[in-house]
Amino acid sequence: MFHLSDQLNSGLRPVCHSQVQPTTERIDQAKLMNREPILFFEDVVLFEDELHDHGISILSVKVRVMPSGFFLLLRFFLRVDGVVIRVNDTRIYHQADTSYLLREFVTKERYIKDIVSLMKSSLFINQEFLLFCDCISGLFLLFSFEAVDLER
Repeated sequence: MFHLSDQLNSGLRPVCHSQVQPTTERIDQAKLMNREPILFFEDVVLFEDELHDHGISILSVKVRVMPSGFFLLLRFFLRVDGVVIRVNDTRIYHQADTSYLLREFVTKERYIKDIVSLMKSSLFINQEFLLFCDCISGLFLLFSFEAVDLER
């Protein structure tokens, strides 16, 4: 993380010292489902293409801020009609009373030929495809940080 100073040509200064390490800790999905006020929420489609009528490709980001912390989901969804479904999810979570972020990157994929018998119709909502996809890779990281005195 960097802070852009008010002084012209002074450059960037780091606002925290951080370390990145693999972790077995996961984002607590149950905690995210707790009822609490949502201070800010936004769902933005950054990119969408219908692949010349051969499927769909969507990159979107969802951000949710609560009193207990924040959650971010960056999702790339790809469906090539009759061939494959692939989803890359990057989730970032910070709990307000901690000095670290959790980042989960997961790839899910399934070939259409493997799920044709499971499909009720060809008109699926994109999110429904996730129920049929297998997790093929995952990377789980913990970003720990401590604040830097900006007055120096």
